[in-house]
Amino acid sequence: MTWASGLLKDDPKPSSGWYLVKAAPVRQLGEALRGVDARIVSLQRKPEASDIAEIRRALGRDLLDLSAVNDDLADALAALSLVDDYVCVSNTNTYLRAALPGQPARVLVRTPPEWRWYGTGSASPWFPRFEVYRQSPDHDWPVVLDRLGRNLADIYGAAQQI
Repeated sequence: MTWASGLLKDDPKPSSGWYLVKAAPVRQLGEALRGVDARIVSLQRKPEASDIAEIRRALGRDLLDLSAVNDDLADALAALSLVDDYVCVSNTNTYLRAALPGQPARVLVRTPPEWRWYGTGSASPWFPRFEVYRQSPDHDWPVVLDRLGRNLADIYGAAQQI
């Protein structure tokens, strides 16, 4: 999974024009995945230590942190080829995942969406195997993340709550 993309907080920002940053709430994403019987793998590029700690708390279990694979696109592609599913915001790894035949992904799309995700619907013509989970028009995530967690639990099973 990845929960953010775009420039990092310490990256130089353009002096003119604009840049895009996409993010889903770390704690809420972890809570949504808590009920899924799956090994959760972080493929987040250069995550903050506090975000990894927050995801672990929200999941109620550990996760496998493979964030370092993002330093090399071949390594990232290899890691993406090994996971059964990929939950993400739109980022470089989304395009890598799309290059893998038959591999699903679930893309968290913010409001307003980028052009490639269209304004409505649960699919994109550019990523036909990927299911789109849209942030609500009031910029809230809980309902869509709850649906994501239920959908994944239906596919992979519900986690045993300890």
